[in-house]
Amino acid sequence: MKVVQLQQPLQVRIGDSTVLTIGEKVRGILVTFNSAGEIRHRLNFYIFPDLPFDLVFSMQWLRAVNPRIDWQIPKVELPNSKGVYQPCMIAADHHPKTSCFCLRAREFYALSRQYDHERLFIALVKQTDAPTTPCPPEIRQVVDQYADLMQEPFGLPNRPTKHHIELLPGAVPPKGRIYRMSPAELEELRRQLETLTSKGWIRPSTSEFGAPVLFVPKWSGEMRMCIDYRGLNKITRKSIEPLPRIDDLLDMVQGCTIFSKVDLKSGYHQIEMAEEDVHKTAFKTRALRGVHAVGGTGKSQAGLWKPPPQSQPQIPAGPVGGDDFGQRQNKPRRYSEMNFNS
Repeated sequence: MKVVQLQQPLQVRIGDSTVLTIGEKVRGILVTFNSAGEIRHRLNFYIFPDLPFDLVFSMQWLRAVNPRIDWQIPKVELPNSKGVYQPCMIAADHHPKTSCFCLRAREFYALSRQYDHERLFIALVKQTDAPTTPCPPEIRQVVDQYADLMQEPFGLPNRPTKHHIELLPGAVPPKGRIYRMSPAELEELRRQLETLTSKGWIRPSTSEFGAPVLFVPKWSGEMRMCIDYRGLNKITRKSIEPLPRIDDLLDMVQGCTIFSKVDLKSGYHQIEMAEEDVHKTAFKTRALRGVHAVGGTGKSQAGLWKPPPQSQPQIPAGPVGGDDFGQRQNKPRRYSEMNFNS
């Protein structure tokens, strides 16, 4: 690149009203505007001192090539050597600013089809060094007091209530293929199968039923093992029990500041399957064909399970709330004694 001295220096006023004196220029610089190298223009440039940009294009050149500009994306298209307009690369702003906006899935799909993109990326951003909120002493006291209620569940629940799966008349056991898994998923599958077997929640089976297994990522990065019971759900008689209305539940806690709830560790695994229905829960993997001795997620009536009237648990029909923490401290023990000792 040869620098040529101007015979007569030029005075140029730039955007911030500063007047610069230009005394040098370069000729025949080949500028490539896209990664494929299809858009090339050989240009002459004046050399500006202390300019915060690599290149500044003149209005004379812009009028000559007449670029197509979409300011909303942003997107710039320039003609190649054949006169065909193609998108060119746009450098990041010299002072980049972070901007975030939300799109619905349908809007994102429409936007992605409207413009040509080589790649689309979705980034999950989470704060890794979030400050932890200390547990209040009164809450810690309750947790320590009921430590026996928070033990890791193990073995089959010893309760008279069982979960049943009633099939439609003439139903045929569904067949399904085994889903392909990555090496990491196969290792996680082996680990979880060993854990479930050691707890007595699954056991080997030769049942004619057999649902495939897959993994769903959790927000924490762990993998949740799920069983695709869609085939079983299609031939299962649906429950007629209605779900509670959300607005009714919200009306019940108006004005409350302290709330109690019953949350079970692996709650579905704390409901034993009826022995005559255990074979219907069969699942199959590359390493094991087994059945669930306890309830599991994925079955159509799992979320609507209700015990018979003679053994219904004594739990309030809706959320429990109030404004006195002292009155709520004995609730966990009272609910557990009414339900787990009966």
